[in-house]
Amino acid sequence: MRSLVTGATGYLGHALTRLLARENGPASVTGLVRDPLPESERDRADDLRARGVRLLPADLLRSPVCDAAGLEFNVLYHLAAETDSGASARRLLVNTEGTRKLLETLGDRLSGARVVLAGATAAVDRRRRPRRLMTEKDPPAPRTRYGTSKLLAERIVEELADRYGYSYTVPRFSPVWTEAFDSGFLGAFAAQAAGGSLLRKVPWPGRITIIHREDAARTLKFLGETGLGDGRGILVGDGNVYRYRDLLRDLRRAAGEEDPRFLPVPRILWAFLRHAAWWPLLRRVFPWRLSCLLGDDLAVDAGLLRILYPDPFRPFRAAAQPPSRDISSLSAGAEPGERSSE
Repeated sequence: MRSLVTGATGYLGHALTRLLARENGPASVTGLVRDPLPESERDRADDLRARGVRLLPADLLRSPVCDAAGLEFNVLYHLAAETDSGASARRLLVNTEGTRKLLETLGDRLSGARVVLAGATAAVDRRRRPRRLMTEKDPPAPRTRYGTSKLLAERIVEELADRYGYSYTVPRFSPVWTEAFDSGFLGAFAAQAAGGSLLRKVPWPGRITIIHREDAARTLKFLGETGLGDGRGILVGDGNVYRYRDLLRDLRRAAGEEDPRFLPVPRILWAFLRHAAWWPLLRRVFPWRLSCLLGDDLAVDAGLLRILYPDPFRPFRAAAQPPSRDISSLSAGAEPGERSSE
């Protein structure tokens, strides 16, 4: 099984490329990387080259995006993307036009191959206040420019599938974490826990689903090599639902706080804010991240994935130092009802 990975030195792409090289052999995988590489990705590039992985420079906003001569692959893992939820429309072009230019550059080489596009739950989102976990049946209703760009990337992959003769799968990832909590939404959340802001003492009522980076990489490899889930989007999480206040408590304990305390916030105030964040007038100005902290906006039902994927995932509970007894994990298929506003 030969693989082509875009964004091979990125946060998730590095983990996937290492996994493919380790289990399929370094000669089986080629990585496309930015040129010049940002400083933050140079160590990852050195690591992959030391493992024998071939890296090719690419620019997804040029045409052709790379020198495709001699490229052979059975699976294209497209992970290169702008992942900042606050990015400008110009920066987000890499998610849309970049995806189109990549597929057009590869052209007939895609015939008979499988394309695995790393998607995001932000591409689905909700039109109304969530009253249950997100599922594959929810119609896409992205609220951010980032979410819209990821949804458009999905549609481009679907649109070009018949022209170039490939199959495709779109795993829509919950926020991806490592022990360092150093990326994206969860990185900002961890920074709140470590800083001196009063916000770190707020017992946020919302809930979230997450997945460890190594599990995310294995999910990508599994979907790419088995073809299970072809032709659809699949929500990805570790199968647990976490309350933000429990994640905060564990992060603060990990930082050495013996008895982290939260501000006493009346339940009736939480109930009001959770509803108010979705009022049409307020929704336009309400910060998206704050809305997520108040509600279950990023909580997904990963039941379909658990049917397809045979291995257990690593829950956040196992990473807490010292171990926390307070994480509230519910079945990902459960109806949250009013429990999330406790």
